[in-house]
Amino acid sequence: MLMSEKKELVMNLKHLSNQDLTSKLKLLVQEERRLNLELLHHLKEIEIRRLHLQLGYSSLFDYLTREFSYSEDAAYQRISAMRLLRDLPQVEKKIESGELSLTAACKIQKYLQIEKKSEKALALVQALELIDSLAGKSTRQVEKELADRNPIVEIHERARAVGPDQIELKMIISEETNIKLQRLKNLLSHKKPKMSYVELLGQMADLALEKWDKAKQRNVSGGAPQKPALGKALSRSLQRHVWQQAQGRCQYRHPQSKKTCGSQFQLQIDHIHPRFHGGSNGKDNLQLLCAQHNRFKGVDLI
Repeated sequence: MLMSEKKELVMNLKHLSNQDLTSKLKLLVQEERRLNLELLHHLKEIEIRRLHLQLGYSSLFDYLTREFSYSEDAAYQRISAMRLLRDLPQVEKKIESGELSLTAACKIQKYLQIEKKSEKALALVQALELIDSLAGKSTRQVEKELADRNPIVEIHERARAVGPDQIELKMIISEETNIKLQRLKNLLSHKKPKMSYVELLGQMADLALEKWDKAKQRNVSGGAPQKPALGKALSRSLQRHVWQQAQGRCQYRHPQSKKTCGSQFQLQIDHIHPRFHGGSNGKDNLQLLCAQHNRFKGVDLI
């Protein structure tokens, strides 16, 4: 909207009566809810078509935050609400009417997923009854009722023995530290995609002790990476070369927009021209892809 159009809109609003202004606002709220529902259906179709991968994004979350500049919270909220709608189409009318806000839908979906992972998944009837009981309630009320079902314990930093050889650690970390931990998880994601913080802490302790306690360093031979024969495993030097060339990021590029994915999660070395189609192990035929784009490319080749 141009600045002149904005000024004209403001001036027009100033001339509306109180009744006309509130009536207009009511219509706009209804339209906003309708558009929100339409947006969720569009997101669902994009996920079905895996269009975000084709466009060069590693996930729907990446697509919404990078392409449309949604905040992380707003993107997560819409994706979670979309998946609730996908799993339980019966909630559509409640979202459109405003009985169920996007925030509430997001929190319900998160709760249902937590229950599912803990092997306490709710049956369809139970899930719908839960949603009916939460419809029309405020975000705070929804949070409280879900927390009553699955309590959230406030965590304070402490260490206490919970067994002969186990210690329970509780702490609050800064966002900066969390970013570093997520980066480490990404680096180790190919070895273990769903690494827990306990496992990550163990890995970090091992690496730190290896460096500072044993004072050991690896001798890496120099020279250009060797080209392995077709069908042979890639040498370590060649693998390092591919990673260094890609700077540790997914190299998938959308053919039209030239947008590069750049994800650092679950990276895999891929043959640009597949080996089963005669592709070689030469460095010019190798690239680094995230697991999502490697699978996406594989579907196109079938």
